Amino acid sequence: NQTKLKAFRNRTLYKFGVQVPLNHNQATDLDKQSGLTLWRTAEALELNQIDEYETFQDLGPNGSPPRDYKKITVHFVYDVKHDGRRKARLVAGGHLTGTP
Repeated sequence: NQTKLKAFRNRTLYKFGVQVPLNHNQATDLDKQSGLTLWRTAEALELNQIDEYETFQDLGPNGSPPRDYKKITVHFVYDVKHDGRRKARLVAGGHLTGTP
């Protein structure tokens, strides 16, 4: 079962004839191969929207987090829309935090 799971997680996925990256490094590599910046632009758009919506509070380089702070990981999830647009979503590992 572990072998099947590993193969599933590392598979090459295509959507509408476009390879969909599984992580940031693969997205960067696909942009380099194509000579375009479609995935980088999609990531930048998502990060700009997160800043615009004030999703997170920037404490700065010397800021200290609140006492009940719990660090969670984030990663990008990629998709290709039917019109060829590239989409990147920043997803937090919410399973690492307790229910409020």
